Amino acid sequence: MISLRTNLSSIITQQSLGNTTNRLNLAIERMSTGYKINHASDNAAGYSILADMNTQISACDVATNNIAMGMDLLSVAQDTVSEMQNKASKLHALITQARNGTYGADSLNSINLEAGAIIAEINRLYNSAEYDGIGMIKKFQPEIPESMQTNGTLNGMTLEECAAAHNGFIREVDAVTPEIVVNTAADLEDAINNNSIIGIANASVLAELAKIVNGTDGYARNNCDGKTICLTNDIDLSGYNWIPIGGQNLGWGFSGDFNGNGHTIKNLYSSYSGNLSGIFSQISGSTIKNLGVEGKIEGTSGDMGGIAGGAYDSSTIDNCWTDVEINNSSRSYNRSAAGIVCNTHLTTVANCYSKGNISAKGSAGGIIGGANEGHVYNCFSTGNITSTDNGNAGGIAAGLWRGEIGNSYSTGNITGHGYVGGISGDANDATDARVLVIRNSYSTGNIKGIGENSCAGGCVGYLCNRKIQNCYFTGNVEGVNFVGGIAGKIGIKGIINGAISTGSVSGSNFVGGAIGSVESVTINNSGVINISNTEAYGSVNGTNGETTGAFIGRIVNTKDGTNFTAVNFSGCQTLDKSHEYAGGVYRLDTSSSTYNKIEYDLSDVDIDTVAAPATRVTLQVGTYGNEDSQISFDVGFNYNLKEIIKNGCESDRAYNVVNGFINTLSEKATELGGVANRLESALNTVEVTMDNLVSSRSTLRDADIGELSSTYIRQQILQQAAATLMSTANQSPAIALQLI
Repeated sequence: MISLRTNLSSIITQQSLGNTTNRLNLAIERMSTGYKINHASDNAAGYSILADMNTQISACDVATNNIAMGMDLLSVAQDTVSEMQNKASKLHALITQARNGTYGADSLNSINLEAGAIIAEINRLYNSAEYDGIGMIKKFQPEIPESMQTNGTLNGMTLEECAAAHNGFIREVDAVTPEIVVNTAADLEDAINNNSIIGIANASVLAELAKIVNGTDGYARNNCDGKTICLTNDIDLSGYNWIPIGGQNLGWGFSGDFNGNGHTIKNLYSSYSGNLSGIFSQISGSTIKNLGVEGKIEGTSGDMGGIAGGAYDSSTIDNCWTDVEINNSSRSYNRSAAGIVCNTHLTTVANCYSKGNISAKGSAGGIIGGANEGHVYNCFSTGNITSTDNGNAGGIAAGLWRGEIGNSYSTGNITGHGYVGGISGDANDATDARVLVIRNSYSTGNIKGIGENSCAGGCVGYLCNRKIQNCYFTGNVEGVNFVGGIAGKIGIKGIINGAISTGSVSGSNFVGGAIGSVESVTINNSGVINISNTEAYGSVNGTNGETTGAFIGRIVNTKDGTNFTAVNFSGCQTLDKSHEYAGGVYRLDTSSSTYNKIEYDLSDVDIDTVAAPATRVTLQVGTYGNEDSQISFDVGFNYNLKEIIKNGCESDRAYNVVNGFINTLSEKATELGGVANRLESALNTVEVTMDNLVSSRSTLRDADIGELSSTYIRQQILQQAAATLMSTANQSPAIALQLI
């Protein structure tokens, strides 16, 4: 049918031409952009996936740049450490040269001047290393005041150096000359009865002394009162299961004096099961001096000590040392162990040291177990101290009651279930009005309190009615409850005047950089706690934020909670950390024995904060926000070469210090090298991830030009054909006019 009004052929051709043109335009768009997905309408799901891929690829690109910058930063630290190692090597060579013993004073002075210049350059490198204005390796290093640096020293030397200078003894040995030297056990009793100063030449005679003093029934048959026993040789106790001198019944003991004359009792072994064990079981009014002991004491005895189990009635132990491993496995009456003497009353221990590890199910102390009106001066302990059950543990004393510790230190690790401290586990006597002190002392080992009932502190576990003065702690403290860098807990009349803690502190409840918990429940000044000139610089980590503080974990205020006169602070300082300097103030409700937190304004409390430069770097090396996409490392480290300048290159101290410094640099270089390897691995991982993402995006998004070219030609031909047909279809109405 021929129609004038409707040109169906043209309409059909127009639709076909429009579709062909659209497909041709789509092919042109894809060929010109190279993408087969240019709009969400092209492939809605694919478009969404592509958007996510683009984000991930961009993140990978940024991560790659982050890693590159991190490697640049790390390179600055590595290069600085490497240069410091070069300088340290030269310093080591100078110190080795100075120790040759062929150089006079002028030559040594020249060597020391050159060493001083090298140290100055090392310090300059350390202080000036930076990346993009950020300080690099200079780590916050709290200065121990000069007054505290002299703690634990005599005549300008550490106590260990004093011992090295005096053939193993802290002081020069004041030997005595015996009136008679006994070589045969059978001759000893007669010699004691007829002479004032008796020399012992061998182990059999020393064993006979124990028999004479102890008697056959455990009571002293001859306590040697007024006599002086001395050694004329080193004594070898090999083959003996030693029975200590002094009897097994309390109240009896050796009452004479004993002078080792600088000799050593070697190969001690004792599994004695009496009340008190050591070379002596107990001494009374005696002076033991100039004696060294090496060996082992173990078993289920009462109190064990390297020199004596107990010392009473104004006894003195002076200028002695022990290298004795002690393991007291007795649980009876919480029996204890100590490196020098365990149970003391009215006794002074001076110029002594212990190198052995001490372990007891009861209490354990590096020098003494417990001091009841006892005093410890110029002593040090280097062994590890462990209370394995429920006793106290301390680097110098397990417990200090009505006693004093001065100019002493411990370097071993201290572990216990009760009161645990680097200097003394317990320093407590609330019934005594006298406030005696722990002074001019320090601890450098790590402290660990085990169990909820423990109380751990860098200097003391528990301080009550006692005073810490001019002391410091540089190790780390770990515990559960009552954990502090200086003291785990302080009770009434506790005083700290001048103390510094630099190590980290971690626990669950009542955790503070200086003190875990300060507890005073008096409502007058009779039990005031004073804390002054005390500084806490270590990191603090406590599970309970309500009782965790940068300086103090918890303050227990007065009973009524209405005043704050029972605890005074002055001149205290801590680092500016994530914790407030006090976890909180609490009031004790005595009727229910509960502690209730109260609101209290601590803004006027004299505790200042100082900011420390951060040397820990966290690099974003991945595309996610979790820890797996980050690498953290500490580029900073501490060192101290002042001892080299102070003592001279020719000194043993200088040699030990430079070797320690070289080890520190080596460890840091190794650590930074490991981080560099991690960064390279992270870079490879990011690049592989990026390559895979780009490949996947290409597969999903990129156009197939070959296919599109074919489509383009086909649609172009169809368009041309449709245009021709359109022209023909448009001529159809004209045919109708020819019929008229």
